[in-house]
Amino acid sequence: MKESVTHSFFELLQVSIGVRERLGVSLDAEEWKQMLTIAKKQELVGVVFVGVQRLKLIGQGPDDMLYLTWMGLASVVQHRNEMINNQCVEIQEVARKAGFRTCILKGQGNAMLYSPELQLMRTSGDIDLWLEGGYERVMAWVQATIPTDDVHGHHAHYHYFKDTDVEIHYRPIHGFSPRRNRVLDDYFETRQESCFTHRIMLPNGGKITVPDVEFSLVQQLAHIFQHFTMGGIGLRQLMDYYFLLIASTEKQRKEVASIVKKLHLPRFVAALMWLLEDAFALSPEKMLILPNEKDGRFLLEEVMRSGNFGHDDERIPKGMGYWKSFWFYNTYSLRLSRFDYTLWLWLPIMRMKGFLWRKSKGYK
Repeated sequence: MKESVTHSFFELLQVSIGVRERLGVSLDAEEWKQMLTIAKKQELVGVVFVGVQRLKLIGQGPDDMLYLTWMGLASVVQHRNEMINNQCVEIQEVARKAGFRTCILKGQGNAMLYSPELQLMRTSGDIDLWLEGGYERVMAWVQATIPTDDVHGHHAHYHYFKDTDVEIHYRPIHGFSPRRNRVLDDYFETRQESCFTHRIMLPNGGKITVPDVEFSLVQQLAHIFQHFTMGGIGLRQLMDYYFLLIASTEKQRKEVASIVKKLHLPRFVAALMWLLEDAFALSPEKMLILPNEKDGRFLLEEVMRSGNFGHDDERIPKGMGYWKSFWFYNTYSLRLSRFDYTLWLWLPIMRMKGFLWRKSKGYK
C-alpha cells in the first residue's frame, strides 16, 4: 500500500473522530476503494463510515455506488453492536445470580468512551467477562454450567450465546514473563474494587460494570503488547487506546506511566504514542510518555501489514498445527526484540508452561 494512501486513510480516521474537517487531497474512485479495503482489514468499516458521511456532505466523498456499499456494511456493524450490548447485560446478570461480581473488559465498555455517533459504529468482537474469585471458584462454576476444555492462561471460552463468543476471565490478562505477571497481578489486585463497582449506561438503556479508565489503560496496554508479539494488532485496538487516553486525567496518566516502567515497556509505549499521534492526531498532553518516531514507524508498518490481530498478515502461514505454530511464533517474535529483549527467552518458556498446564488439567 502506498504511503500516500495510508496518509489519506489516517486523515479519514481523523475526520471520523472529529479532529479534522476534510481530506488534504481529493481521492479518485480507485483510491476510495483502497480506503474501504484498509477499513475492512483494520475492522474500522463502521467508524470510518461516519467520516465518509461527513465528507460526502462537502463533496469529498466516494461515488454513490461505493457509498451505498459502505452504508450497508456499517449497518451490519451497528446492528451487531445493539445485539452485543443486550448480551453484555444478560451475561453479567447470569453471573451475578451465580454470586459473582463481574466487569466487562475492553469491548462495549471501550465503545462508550467514543463520541455518541461512533458508539454503535465500533466493530465489536467477543465478550470478555472478568469474574471475581480466582481460578478455582470461577472454573468450578464454568464447568458446572457449560463445561469446556477450551481454557487458557487467563480465560475460558464459555459457549453461552450461539452467535457471540464469551471469554470468562479468572484474571484480566496474562503476561509473557514471571516479572511482568507479578507487576500486573499486584496492580490489578489493588485496583479491582473499582472494576466491580463502576457501572455505565449503554445506548440500549441497560447498565454494565466496567473497569475505570486507569485500570483499562494498564490492562489494554498488556493486551495490545501480547497480541502484537503473537501475530499482530490492528488499528481498532489502537483506536480504543486513543479514546482511553482522551478520557484519562493527568493523574491517571502519571500512574500508568509508572506502571509502564515496572513492566519494562517504555520503548513500546513510546512507539505507540508516536503512532497514535500520526494516525489519530493524539495531542502531546494526552500521551503517557514522549513519542519515539523511529520505533513508531516500525510499529506502524507492522500494524498496517498485519491488520486486525494479524488475520491478514501474509507473512504468517495459515493452518499451522500447535508445534509448527510454537516454533514459528518463537522465531517470528525475534523481530520485536527492540521492545523487549527478554522475549526470546520467556516467550517459548511461558508458552510451553501453558501447554503443559493445559494438558495436566485435561484442556486442549
